[in-house]
Amino acid sequence: MISEEEFKNYINSLIDEKTKDKISGEAKRAKNLGYPFLIVGISLTLIGFVLIFLSFNMFAVPILMLFVFAGLVLIIISAVILGAKSATISKFEKENITKILSKLLEGYDYYYNKGEFINKEDLIKSGFCSNNIDRYSGEDYLKINVANRNSKNSIDLIISDVYAEKEETSTDDDGHTTTSYCTIYGGAFGYVQFNEPFKTNLFINTYSHYAIGTQKVVLEDIEFNRRLKVRCDDQLEARIILTPDVMQKLKDLERSFKNLEIAMLGTRLYIGAPSTNLFHVRSFKHSFDGENFMQIYRDIRLILGIIDEIKNNDKIFKKEVNV
Repeated sequence: MISEEEFKNYINSLIDEKTKDKISGEAKRAKNLGYPFLIVGISLTLIGFVLIFLSFNMFAVPILMLFVFAGLVLIIISAVILGAKSATISKFEKENITKILSKLLEGYDYYYNKGEFINKEDLIKSGFCSNNIDRYSGEDYLKINVANRNSKNSIDLIISDVYAEKEETSTDDDGHTTTSYCTIYGGAFGYVQFNEPFKTNLFINTYSHYAIGTQKVVLEDIEFNRRLKVRCDDQLEARIILTPDVMQKLKDLERSFKNLEIAMLGTRLYIGAPSTNLFHVRSFKHSFDGENFMQIYRDIRLILGIIDEIKNNDKIFKKEVNV
């Protein structure tokens, strides 16, 4: 991959002064007005409802309703102010994502399509969410070749943002039924299919999700044990896979994603970030520039680095020789 500095400078070249000034101005308004309005609005609304509930004077209720109304108005205003910044950033991302990926993945064979996404069956196979999916969508399909071109060991990283929802229905006292959808997975999801199967089923996640038939793995890296939970059905194989370099990259990725899911099942390595959109700006300070896109660069580099470490570890896929 190109260097961080080269990528940052390229992003800066895409951001014209008009866009930069507009987003920076919207960021200042969000800080000075949007967030204060939101806090005050929520406070007034809650105070109004609490006082109405506790009030024994019916004549006071209309006055207290003004607190609620004022609070809701401030919340709406804050949403408009905060939404303006997000809308402008999203517009920039949409117009420039192909250019950004072209620079980011310079030297790689890759395919990208904004409207495509990984199919539902692959998400279910990973075990990252239940198979009770009633509504499914996604975007930002990306396939990157992570091996040498024209190599018989060529493998691809396939990743996209996906959104899985479960239908929920409720019925009130009058018999009216309401249908709503609850998100059970919403974020980045991807996988790599290796040419040989892993010798163990291995699960790594931020929270201790229990996998039936597996054992807890405690590694020498204390920080890794604190940040990530590991379970598998072969302790030795887990240690062969989780080299110090792989563990360091996983820790760095967990810091970025906050919620990280890894599963090695059969020939596939699945990776999930249930609360992260991979190709969208997640951190934003006062100035809109190339630094805001560096997390995308670092995440892709870490994922490719983990795959490369595993792909080149001969002990993982080495076949046993019977003597």
